[in-house]
Amino acid sequence: MAEERKLFKNISFVALSIFMPNILNLALLMIVARILLNSGMNDYSVTINYVTMFALISDIGTSGIIIRDIARDHSLLDKYFGTYFSIRLATTSIMVFLSLIIVNVMPYEPYLKNYILIAALSQFLFQISQIFYSIFQSYERMEYIAYGLVLQSVVYFITAVVLVDKNLGNMGVPGLIYANLLSSVVILVTYALLFRGKITSIKLGFDKKLFKHLVLAGLPFGIAGILNILYSYIDRFILSMIRFTEVANYTLPYTLVMSLTFILSAYNVALFPMFSKLSVTKADSLEYACEKSFKYLLILILPICVGTTLLADRIINTIYGPDFSGSIPVLQILIWLLPFLIITSIGFPLMTATHRERLNMYVIIASAILNVILNLALIPRFGAIGSSFASLLTIGVLNSMLTLYIIRDALRLKNMIVPVVKVGLSSLAMAIVIVLVNVNNLALYIAIGAVTYFIMLLLVRGISHDDVDIAQRILFKGEKREGALLSIIYRLTGDQ
Repeated sequence: MAEERKLFKNISFVALSIFMPNILNLALLMIVARILLNSGMNDYSVTINYVTMFALISDIGTSGIIIRDIARDHSLLDKYFGTYFSIRLATTSIMVFLSLIIVNVMPYEPYLKNYILIAALSQFLFQISQIFYSIFQSYERMEYIAYGLVLQSVVYFITAVVLVDKNLGNMGVPGLIYANLLSSVVILVTYALLFRGKITSIKLGFDKKLFKHLVLAGLPFGIAGILNILYSYIDRFILSMIRFTEVANYTLPYTLVMSLTFILSAYNVALFPMFSKLSVTKADSLEYACEKSFKYLLILILPICVGTTLLADRIINTIYGPDFSGSIPVLQILIWLLPFLIITSIGFPLMTATHRERLNMYVIIASAILNVILNLALIPRFGAIGSSFASLLTIGVLNSMLTLYIIRDALRLKNMIVPVVKVGLSSLAMAIVIVLVNVNNLALYIAIGAVTYFIMLLLVRGISHDDVDIAQRILFKGEKREGALLSIIYRLTGDQ
């Protein structure tokens, strides 16, 4: 299978594994936000954010080494698995236990601490399932990842609706937490079964030398990952301490924005093993892959940012309801994280694949320090809006600019200008139409904006002949297809 076609297949499965859970999660939030209102969503948001922050730190970087090494040589699985499993089991247990100790000194109500206890067990099971996730990613079997995550999201959605609905379970916030626990059991069992059925002859022994190698080699991954988690969750943690009542107004639009990153996340997951192989076999192809990835991601992401900014009030009222009007300005700020995250979604896997993972760590250290400082400075005075600006300046601007500087040879600034200008002009045309058109239906606004954007993108030749050829290689096997439709597309596109 050609690399482009294989990459497209893997991206499609990873996108599905992120898109479907995000859609179901948003649908669930549309239901439960109107039942629990702001106070209930505050309790749930604080519980999940607190536990997740600790649980994610349990990956001390060994998964990055596992993915990179096994992607290059599948025979290493038998040697690595037992030691890797032992490391992840130990670190996950320690971090979950630590979270339960620290919560006792937090200024949370007793009922909230009980919620955290249940959620901690759920996160423990989910983090253990990520051991198998890493193996599937290294084998580029993204369909296995999709099976587990989609099934988990379906179970969570159905169970949560039943337990929270006032006419059914009527359990409120505990219903969401118990549903989360059940879904974690489901994904762990699913991945374990898939692993057992497809990959055999695994030794569960513990190798001290390998342990030392994985821990030391994974240290840059681990430090970068821990700092990444801290600066991704510290805003909500500080909000819960200083402006508890504003946590939901920040978390809900943040969740919405992060749900839109499924495209970036899918690219990130699929690119890493491919970059790892190209770095030792086809180094010249890395530059081409990076610049094409930037262009395609920009084409998808920028119009979403423009449209969301203009339609934020309609989006919040449609999804969460009028009780969350404080989320509107937060969404208008946070949505602009996405263009900057394009850079990091390409740069981080590239640096790791080319053995420059320490640079990832340095980028995140700088961003984490500034993010904590800005949150502490802005949250007391501006609350959720202050935290939004802190996130945009650190997770967005600083993070991406440092990453771009490091990978400037693979993602050259001069080659980024033309796509930015053409996509920017197309997004501007879309924005003008959205402002001028007056309709009462959000879906109709989105449809009109999308059509306008696509037409303008063709008119300014934002899609080249080369892009069409790549699409053909992805969609069709064998020789290039000819036909009337292709001829029209070629006339509407041009070389850049």
